[in-house]
Amino acid sequence: MKLYRISDENARTLSQIVIIDPRSADNRASKTQEQWIEYFNKLGKPMISAPNIYQAGKSASNETLNSLRKDFDGSWVVSGTSIKYYKNYLSGRIIHNYGSSIVKPIEKNVSLIPVYSSAPLKEVLTSKGIEYVQTLFDTNDDPNTIIEVIEHLSKRKSDDIRLWTPDQDSRNIYTDRAVRFVDDGDRFHVDGSDHFGGNSGHSRGMSISPRSGRVKK
Repeated sequence: MKLYRISDENARTLSQIVIIDPRSADNRASKTQEQWIEYFNKLGKPMISAPNIYQAGKSASNETLNSLRKDFDGSWVVSGTSIKYYKNYLSGRIIHNYGSSIVKPIEKNVSLIPVYSSAPLKEVLTSKGIEYVQTLFDTNDDPNTIIEVIEHLSKRKSDDIRLWTPDQDSRNIYTDRAVRFVDDGDRFHVDGSDHFGGNSGHSRGMSISPRSGRVKK
C-alpha cells in the first residue's frame, strides 16, 4: 500500500483533519447510530463518520487499522454518516457528523444513488455510482485509488467488497438511513440502508485539529 500525501486542495476535507481513536468506544459496546450519537455528544467527542473510516485505509497506524478490522469482523461498525433518500427519485443527501453537537454536520447532495444489493465495489465505480461513493467518503480520489484504499482497509479484494442501498419502495417508506461497515467472514460490506435506530454495532471517537474550522463555537 503506497503512502498518500495530503494536498493543500484537500487539506480541509473532513477525512483529512482527524485522528481516529485507536480503540472502540465504551469498551466495545454495541449501540445503534442513534445511541452512539447521544453517547458521543454527552462525552463531548466527535464520532467517526464514513470519510474517517476511508481515511484510515490511507494513513491510520497499524494499531488503529488492526483494531478497526477486529471491529469489522463479525460485527457492524456504526458511523456518524447518514443518508437521506428522496422519495420518488434515486437521489439524496449524505450527512457526515449527523446529529453531532460537537462538530458541524457536513451535508452534500447526490444526484444519483443507485439501488445496490451486494454490488461489487469495482462494478459500482465503473457505472453510475462514482458520485455516490466519492460523496460517501468525502474524497475526489479516482476509482482505482478508492478500490486500493478500501482493499487495504478491509483486506478484501474488490470483488468481495459489496455495497448496499435500499430500493425505491423502501426509500419511500423510510427516508433516513445510517451508514455502517462489516466483514461477514467472506465479504466486506458498506451498507447505506440501515435505520437510524435499527441494528447495533461498535463505534469510536476521533480528535479534530483545532485549525479545521469544523468545531462548533
